[in-house]
Amino acid sequence: AGVRRDGRAHTQPRTSGAARARADTMSQGWAQQPQQGYGGPAGEYYSPNPTPMPAYNPAAGPGQDVHYRGGGAGANAGPMGGPGGGMDGFGIPGGIPISPKSLARVGFGAYGDKVLGAGQAYYAKYFGGGAARYYFDVTEAYVWNKLKLVACPFLHKGSWARIPEQVAGGLTFKPPRNDINAPDLYIPLMGFWSYVLAASTLQVRRGEFTPEGVAVHASWGAALWAAEAVFVWAALRSLSSSHNHISAPMMDLAAYTGYTFVLVAAALATKILNLPGWTHLLSGGWGALASAVFMVKTTKRIIFSEARSHGFDGNRHNYVLLMLAGLQFPLHFWLGSV
Repeated sequence: AGVRRDGRAHTQPRTSGAARARADTMSQGWAQQPQQGYGGPAGEYYSPNPTPMPAYNPAAGPGQDVHYRGGGAGANAGPMGGPGGGMDGFGIPGGIPISPKSLARVGFGAYGDKVLGAGQAYYAKYFGGGAARYYFDVTEAYVWNKLKLVACPFLHKGSWARIPEQVAGGLTFKPPRNDINAPDLYIPLMGFWSYVLAASTLQVRRGEFTPEGVAVHASWGAALWAAEAVFVWAALRSLSSSHNHISAPMMDLAAYTGYTFVLVAAALATKILNLPGWTHLLSGGWGALASAVFMVKTTKRIIFSEARSHGFDGNRHNYVLLMLAGLQFPLHFWLGSV
């Protein structure tokens, strides 16, 4: 018993022996359990029911019990800890999608396979077959010789005709690696992006560069490239008659007209190097003249190969060739005026 401040007697409640024993046991238990990060071995954390974490074994099969990779474990666990039939640690059924088909299935649901199949068919038709690979079948020797031919077509002593090749499906032509007169798209594409970079570099030197300027150069260059290819195709079709059909694949015409960007990029390089003004005029004029000779030689070969056995109107095809040659000068001037 005790005395309270107000003078009244105070009696503490009695505690039974069983209650005191339980309290002592709980206090001893908490004293024995170290706090997280304290009281245990260095770098370890206390767990009331410690269970050893299984070591990761790359060679283990889907049945390895790996809890820390997300998802289920044990017999139902999938590779890398993902469940074999449920949801993995990323909430994706059947495990983490790795292949494009799995990504399409997850992203588009039931229509994923249909969309992916349509895309694969389009790519295989226009870009995945031998028709597309033909234009990129080049070697270093071919690229070097082709650049010399484009820059100096006057020095070409051999024939401008392509080399035919007999295959199982019929008669075709040898690829660029085996024929310098074969069209390719490797050099035109490299020349196109060289032109875009050269034009953007000139704007940087003048302090006029903007990110939108790159898109402007690329879009205008691509538009002129496509317009010239369509113009050449239409000019060749204008020479057709009821007896003969004069034309060429559009990919061939795109390759022939795309060599222009190589010469335009070379002319712009004289501006980038701060060479005298007459060097730019000389390189631009030479490039336009070389493109004119190259296009005339190439187009004349196409006309002769298509109409040799049927005859053709010589005056008409001369006018077409002269028109294509004259087109190169304004085209070079337009592309080079950056």
